[in-house]
Amino acid sequence: MAKAVYHFTPTQDWFSHNISSWTPLIAEVKSLTSSPRVLEIGSWEGRSAVFFLKELCDTGGSIVCIDHFDLCTTTFGKERLSKIQHNLHIAGSNNYRIIPQFSFPALVSLLNEEVGKKEAGYD
Repeated sequence: MAKAVYHFTPTQDWFSHNISSWTPLIAEVKSLTSSPRVLEIGSWEGRSAVFFLKELCDTGGSIVCIDHFDLCTTTFGKERLSKIQHNLHIAGSNNYRIIPQFSFPALVSLLNEEVGKKEAGYD
């Protein structure tokens, strides 16, 4: 059986050069919680979201990804949404949620969901 391959556009990597900056913070966050909650605004194809799922949420936790994906009204937006869905799926975790909206309405929705929760918020 062939290993699943991530679908990232090589010329659109705005994250990999930041891995060395994020890596020391991973251990710090893990020392504070065993189930980190990650909120990412602007996820594109999910390159950084895959990193956080595999490195930060590997033993628990979850990520919420917000990106408008052109509100799925363009071929390009639909393609990016398909890529992030594929990439997060093969990252080996089902602990993700994708919100295909602009950031402001998505954040308002998340705020409404968090109000009244005992452990509200994100790490």
